[in-house]
Amino acid sequence: MTIFNELNLLPDDPILGLIDLYLRDERADKIDLGVGIYKDAGGNAPVMAAVKRAEAWLLASQKTKAYTPTEGAPGFTEALSTLVFGTPTGQWATEGVQTPGGTGAVRLAAEFARRAGVRNVLIGTPTWAIHQSIFASASVATPGYDHLDVQGAFNLQALLAGMSDLKPGEMVLLQASCHNPTGIDPTLEQWRAILAQVQAQGLVPVFDLAYQGFGDGLVEDAEAVRLFAAQLPLVLVAVSCSKNFGLYRERTGALFIAGSNAPRMAVIKSHLVDLARCIWSMPPAHGAEVVSLILHSVELTSIWRDEVGAMRQRIVMLRAALIEALHRQGVDAFTQLPLQRGMFSNLGCATSLVEALRKEHAVYAVGSGRLNVSGLSMANVDVVAQALRDALRA
Repeated sequence: MTIFNELNLLPDDPILGLIDLYLRDERADKIDLGVGIYKDAGGNAPVMAAVKRAEAWLLASQKTKAYTPTEGAPGFTEALSTLVFGTPTGQWATEGVQTPGGTGAVRLAAEFARRAGVRNVLIGTPTWAIHQSIFASASVATPGYDHLDVQGAFNLQALLAGMSDLKPGEMVLLQASCHNPTGIDPTLEQWRAILAQVQAQGLVPVFDLAYQGFGDGLVEDAEAVRLFAAQLPLVLVAVSCSKNFGLYRERTGALFIAGSNAPRMAVIKSHLVDLARCIWSMPPAHGAEVVSLILHSVELTSIWRDEVGAMRQRIVMLRAALIEALHRQGVDAFTQLPLQRGMFSNLGCATSLVEALRKEHAVYAVGSGRLNVSGLSMANVDVVAQALRDALRA
């Protein structure tokens, strides 16, 4: 069929392609700081104890493999909504639709934007590798702005200027905490300034909340989401359970709508459910049931919160260890490292340095130097610091 002969071979995804390179690397001392999964001290993506307990209960008690409703496993979105938004007070409320991971939630938001006639969603750069691609695949334009200024701090003025070019009803994509890939988030004061302009222009914010609990805490990392939801007629929030529940392969997430116009939210949810029905029909049940069990159990919630806290503290420790190791190696670059939080640190270096790290030192990073901090260990942090020193001097 000649129509298919016109298709060209596409390049590998920048992150998935890196996984393949790492797996084919035969060097015994290779270090993976590229793939965005939380790793423990042994370099493994652990199954959390709370998840093990919930899965054991499901195995013993589950009586059916019937379809999950299109809007999600019973109890899942309600429990996850409380985790994300707290208990709404005043005149605002939330509705949710379960999705296959956070990626599915962002894609559902993009499809809703297309159906609603939204022409533009403002997205900062750099950002998660496929944010722009997801919206572009839904035929929504993605004008951009620089997420960081020349000092490596959050670029509030660039975001405000970018929003000023949007029309009422158009969207701005915001990462709620632990920005991927930079690790640099707005301060609370800056979030308030962003909110003020969103209100003034009648824009719709779309939050991507993929790392709740990995920055300052479960409540603190959702602070911007709660601030916006309490004061706007409509907020969209794409939530992933991959990192903070360790459910990467279970594809567990949700798209929430929140705001003050409950009748309008019911209409929007009906469209989200209809869109989901046409994309994946019914979401996977296992991960959602695990999350629901954990969040509905006082005991399991306590275990899970302690585990998330331990993961967060380990990331903080490893970032500090890398900074100290770089100082020992006499490296005075990467001054933005102490300002970053969450699973990622972005060195903001040339791709040639990233390639030198991989080819000469078997240290794998993404793009302009995004490091998965949890891929470090106390055993390899000095090796990574020395590799960075040597790559800089090459």
